[in-house]
Amino acid sequence: MDGQKLYLQVLDDDNWKNTDSCDVVHGEFAFAGRIDSAKWARIYLNDDAPTGIPLILEDGDIAVKINDTPSTTTCTGTPLNNKLNEFLRSYYQIENDREALTSRHSQYIMNGLSEDEANRRVAGAYNRLDERIDDLVMKYVTENFDNVLGPGLFIMVAQSLYPQPVLTPWVEDVMSKATSKFKSNHYVKEYMDAAQQLQNASDGMGQPQGAPQSGTVPPPPTPNQMAGDSTAQ
Repeated sequence: MDGQKLYLQVLDDDNWKNTDSCDVVHGEFAFAGRIDSAKWARIYLNDDAPTGIPLILEDGDIAVKINDTPSTTTCTGTPLNNKLNEFLRSYYQIENDREALTSRHSQYIMNGLSEDEANRRVAGAYNRLDERIDDLVMKYVTENFDNVLGPGLFIMVAQSLYPQPVLTPWVEDVMSKATSKFKSNHYVKEYMDAAQQLQNASDGMGQPQGAPQSGTVPPPPTPNQMAGDSTAQ
């Protein structure tokens, strides 16, 4: 990556704005500056890239290590980035377990199980992974209601999974536990207002388009999705 330019963008209102740039020299780079409050940010490898590396821009020294894959790229060193990094590491572990189920299904068949029995066992494993995802997202959202991490994860998960804002059982469960600060967050409020309007419009017409059939939370977005425009309304 030597010689490449990196761009630091900060989410400001509903837009990503360039706030700094730097060159990679001998495998190292650095951004520095002042900010009045913690904000979601992302590092772009070039100004035309559709995705970037998500992080929380906050007071302190943030250590970013860019590796070959998103699962080995880390942002640590400050409280919120440590929590975001923990979330992503747990997410990747579950994602790896999901991928392993494909080969497990084939192994069941090779061992003489019927297609139906193999499907049943794999489906059960998928359901258990769904529960782990549910617990993971709920944990990090509810524990961070009153800082930028909680609302950001809530919006990114919801908007990356559903074509339009919907009042799923999971969303309603989060809001039933939410603090007033979380509910008044700009992005959360916009999402909930839009979801309520769509719900009102669809009353008596069946399930809103894009709403999942179950109350569990589907897999969270990848870091690349998280660094995209999913937090903007």
